[in-house]
Amino acid sequence: TITTELLPDDATNKETSWESKDSSVATVENGKITANKIGTTEIVVSSVKNSSIKKVITVNVINLKLTSKTYEIRRDDQEFPYIIGAEQGIMLDEFISNLDNNPSMIHFYSIDGIEFTNLLDEKVKTGEIVKLEYQGKVYDQLYIAVRGEINGDGEINVKDYNTAVKHILKKEILEHYWFSVANVDDEASGIINVKDSNKIQNKILGKIGSLNQ
Repeated sequence: TITTELLPDDATNKETSWESKDSSVATVENGKITANKIGTTEIVVSSVKNSSIKKVITVNVINLKLTSKTYEIRRDDQEFPYIIGAEQGIMLDEFISNLDNNPSMIHFYSIDGIEFTNLLDEKVKTGEIVKLEYQGKVYDQLYIAVRGEINGDGEINVKDYNTAVKHILKKEILEHYWFSVANVDDEASGIINVKDSNKIQNKILGKIGSLNQ
């Protein structure tokens, strides 16, 4: 809500009018702004008695949730919500181009909480964190999950295969997004079995191109 003050204090008519230049983005009524869609508009408040006395305010309506038309975002796990679907080996600058949000609001962190500053040189890795930040406040964050890349080193290799096998043998239990990146054959089954480890092995051997298909 926007409040106004008309001077001088003894003005006989302090009535104001409100207008949004693009009501599809936001509407305004007596200073109360209602967002309708993502975008930018101008709110104009003016004196009813003298319309030349006015104030123009730029309003930006932004999405405070991370979204993507390319990758799948899963929020069922409230402790570890994650984004999945990126190909192994791509850099963070390509990853960010596949998010719908304003790039200036997107920040990437290692699993240890260290922010990456050069997105051109950093591979997408399972366990990295993407955050949506605006004016110093974090509004949303997701863990990155790369199918087949279980260990978080940016590569799909024998270490990932071995980790999947250890889960199958109940020597190591994968949970949260780590489970999802190992469950590459039939996600609907809800289990990791030899079909998943074999598919990861085939990826390592170059027999298949993508684990996202």
